[in-house]
Amino acid sequence: MTVIAFIITIIACLNWLCIGFFQFDFIAGLFGTQSSIFSRLFYIVFGLASIWLTYAVIRFKGRLTLKKSKKQDQILLNKEDEQKTEQNNQNLEQTPTK
Repeated sequence: MTVIAFIITIIACLNWLCIGFFQFDFIAGLFGTQSSIFSRLFYIVFGLASIWLTYAVIRFKGRLTLKKSKKQDQILLNKEDEQKTEQNNQNLEQTPTK
């Protein structure tokens, strides 16, 4: 959800860039006018996406991260297990025997 909101917000920002530099509203240009129902729907979606991103930033304390797939999590867990095993083996080799 956060990735989709981020992409929608980037599109909205590019629209504002066009308004600022060229005095051309890209969304209104696509649908005729700013008062067109389709233009208004896009503006509503832009606003909702920005609200979601604001909420996500506050909730995650300034970090926006993508969720990893379960397969990637399993790979990471396997690598961590291998590293722990290697560390244990090195510790066993370093301990003096009596």
